[in-house]
Amino acid sequence: MKKNTGLIILVSFLLLFSFNVSAQTIRLGLGGGLTSITSPNYYTDNISNGGYGFKDNYHLGLIAKLNLPLLPITPALFIDYHYLTSSGQLDTVAVSLSQKIFSIGIEGEWNFLPLPVIKPYLLVNVAMNSFGQLQLSTTNQIYGQKSFTRFGAGVGVGSVISVIPSMDLDLSAKYNFMNLMGRGDEGKINSFTLNLLILF
Repeated sequence: MKKNTGLIILVSFLLLFSFNVSAQTIRLGLGGGLTSITSPNYYTDNISNGGYGFKDNYHLGLIAKLNLPLLPITPALFIDYHYLTSSGQLDTVAVSLSQKIFSIGIEGEWNFLPLPVIKPYLLVNVAMNSFGQLQLSTTNQIYGQKSFTRFGAGVGVGSVISVIPSMDLDLSAKYNFMNLMGRGDEGKINSFTLNLLILF
């Protein structure tokens, strides 16, 4: 009985210790922001000009940062869900378009100036981008264009702003090359994103 009690105490202590270490070393962030597609032209042109009209839309984001105080580089895993929509007139027909892009990747953030309240950083990332089915709907019909997956990268700047001891704001701007590898005939798909995350 004493051996079992000691074992239970030891296991409980190890679980609590590992939980505390995880809580101190991994920070989770949740938020979103603006997604602006910058190329190709047929993604950004208005529907009336034969394009998709996907210029300014939004995304939701989740990030997990590995907090290593002794290193200037912060590794992170991120997930972004971009939701692109547009509507307009093509000749005399009302048209609506939508496409979802699911991105998952890893990021390195260089904390080049660790100030007490504001900690600016430069970032580089690589990502897998899954482009969902393109949905085109008119008054009476719905059409679809098949989905595809591409690999890309991004660069940007950001800053972690301390708000209260247990919560920070993470503000960043990124330029994303969304289909650097595996590109088909869709052209270069690039985007600019503004992101605001709450870090816990």
